[in-house]
Amino acid sequence: MKPIAVLCAIALMSMLMAVSPLGFPFSAAKYSAAPQRMLLFNVERNFYDSSQRLVKTDTGVWTVPLDYNGERTIREYIEPNHRMQRVECDKHVYCGMPYYFPVITKLGESFYVDLAGPVFAKNRTFKLISENRTITRRILFFRFTGPSHMGLIISPREGVTLLGWSFTDRKPHVGVPWGKRATYFVYLSQGNDMGNWDFWLEFLVPQGYEQEKPVVDIAFHTYYLQKHEHRQKDFVRFLRELPEWVHPTAWSSSSDLYVF
Repeated sequence: MKPIAVLCAIALMSMLMAVSPLGFPFSAAKYSAAPQRMLLFNVERNFYDSSQRLVKTDTGVWTVPLDYNGERTIREYIEPNHRMQRVECDKHVYCGMPYYFPVITKLGESFYVDLAGPVFAKNRTFKLISENRTITRRILFFRFTGPSHMGLIISPREGVTLLGWSFTDRKPHVGVPWGKRATYFVYLSQGNDMGNWDFWLEFLVPQGYEQEKPVVDIAFHTYYLQKHEHRQKDFVRFLRELPEWVHPTAWSSSSDLYVF
């Protein structure tokens, strides 16, 4: 057989494998399982303005595929039954979604599926307690409460620098930039409920910076990781509708996005 014929035969077989069940990479078979992994967070999001007034709220399932075939599964099995949109990342820090780790550069595109929000077993709070101002410095004091797993994403406004905070003695480590702005990622975990969490942030502002102008965006996230914490029946039903080979990391979560 001529080399060109061999190459054509190999190419044809590869194409047939790709479009046939034989080439499907995932399986739920008992002794040859090959699951497709996704992050599926049932989310409640609240957006606040610089006066801490609630201006927008929404709920849904933040859907993050973890392989190149993930979007195809989402389009084929989720989109026909639910309203869905691609997540945009330019308006809010870390796409306005409850990232558990600072891995925004490691994950590709994600989607937001319209669905009823989670039912939480515990209330959460986040408040600005006080503020000290000078011509070049702002120190903000906060207090928050929540479940055993929480996160903060902090992004100073352009021209503003985070000088220090109460979480560590060292200078805060800068994370993934958001446009021209720095970001800082804080993960908090507790076993027993510790009650209030208090912290402060110190910022350097440029000369001439308006006193009433915001200095920072803060996203406050809470995470409920256990299966028994999924109290939203629509979310449980949503998970049951997935193909059997899909293995989701399914959490309930909240995102409160503030401007201070």
